[in-house]
Amino acid sequence: METLLVVALAVAVVAMGLVAGYVFAYGNSVMSGLRSADDRTFVVASQKMITAVPNPIFIGLSNLPVLALGAALIAGALSGAGWVAMLLISSSLALYAATLGITFLVNVPLNNALLSVGTAVVELAQARSGFEEPWTRANAWRSATAVAAVITSLVALVLLS
Repeated sequence: METLLVVALAVAVVAMGLVAGYVFAYGNSVMSGLRSADDRTFVVASQKMITAVPNPIFIGLSNLPVLALGAALIAGALSGAGWVAMLLISSSLALYAATLGITFLVNVPLNNALLSVGTAVVELAQARSGFEEPWTRANAWRSATAVAAVITSLVALVLLS
């Protein structure tokens, strides 16, 4: 069971690290780069990227930490892992769940609204003003929760190794 616990935590750390890196980099490169674009370019480019993200690799990778952390919790309980390790793993799962919650409750609805925008100049300006700031703010929060999830799992992994 200890081996399963360590392997599950390692998988969670790698998968969450990739997701955290993606979310952080997107906010700090793509959104920063689009900040200076005109409304049409911003909306059209964002729409293209929004439709590209939900692919099988990204969806599988972004759901893998939930499964890995669940397996780690079960393996930890069965192997008698200490309360500190269990608390860290539980905290990591809660933080990653917050990351997914922010994504599905804030970012995805904003993405869907932006996808339904027409091409009229007024529509583009309104859509951008209703999207850019709330999406970027939510992305900063999910970057923070994703990084915190990685850190707590990494500390648990080090503690158990």
